[in-house]
Amino acid sequence: MIVYRVHEQDLAYEHGHLSSFKGLKIHGVDYKTLVRILGKPTFPSANSDQSVYRSWVLRWDSATYEIYDYNTFDEYFTTHQNTTWWVGSTEGVHTLDLINLIEDIASSLKSDNDGIN
Repeated sequence: MIVYRVHEQDLAYEHGHLSSFKGLKIHGVDYKTLVRILGKPTFPSANSDQSVYRSWVLRWDSATYEIYDYNTFDEYFTTHQNTTWWVGSTEGVHTLDLINLIEDIASSLKSDNDGIN
């Protein structure tokens, strides 16, 4: 999996703007956990209409995906309370496998943390 970094925003935009939401979302994963899994967001600032505050553009299994908050309209909520993330992909690519992977890794991280006293 390749996650585009902030300094690669132009390249990410080339690929990411071709993605669209496919109807499935990541659930039960907070911002800090996504950062642990994916690293810092590709786009760490709000877009022009503030409908998205954080987004990651990544390449996985020869496809481009974008993971982002949508319509939280609140940066604090996005980074401290949000646990639902929209997932877009390039045309003809389903998002279920990526969503399951992210949720499984997040669950594993939570289990590891729960075992620490």
